[in-house]
Amino acid sequence: IAECIIAVLETFLVEKEIFISRLETGIHQHAAIRFYKKIGYGLTQPFGNYQLDPLSVFMQKHLTSTTETNKGNLSSYYVVTVLSPLKGLSTDCAEILSKLISVDAKHDGFLGRNSFQSSESEVFAVSYWLDRQCISNWLSICFEQKHHIGNETFSGKIKIFTAFVEA
Repeated sequence: IAECIIAVLETFLVEKEIFISRLETGIHQHAAIRFYKKIGYGLTQPFGNYQLDPLSVFMQKHLTSTTETNKGNLSSYYVVTVLSPLKGLSTDCAEILSKLISVDAKHDGFLGRNSFQSSESEVFAVSYWLDRQCISNWLSICFEQKHHIGNETFSGKIKIFTAFVEA
């Protein structure tokens, strides 16, 4: 979940044309420091109003505009987040996951995507859509011929979240 939150924040920064993300954490926050390093943050000097502090660790990450997006000047759009383990998926679920994270511009209403593999064991992907109907159409294509996958099997493996964004 932490990676999802950071990814959404980083996407927001890039959308605002801010290409450096900086943070401060404590020297005893070992899990946090490992996490930030894992997602690409490196050590840096104090920034802004921060002073050098022996109990603080300062980190930053250079962000790039890697989102293939056509959001342009839209005042609103939808964001779809897909979360899934990579291990332990049935062949059918793995096939659906592949379709979900490799969405491309051939789908009506598709505006762009970010995909982040958070580790060897799980995946996180974000895509942007014009409206709910476009999302429904895309999902129905991803799930076609997979009707035999029960909700109880699927829902525990691949999670899909949709959010409306208004500028």
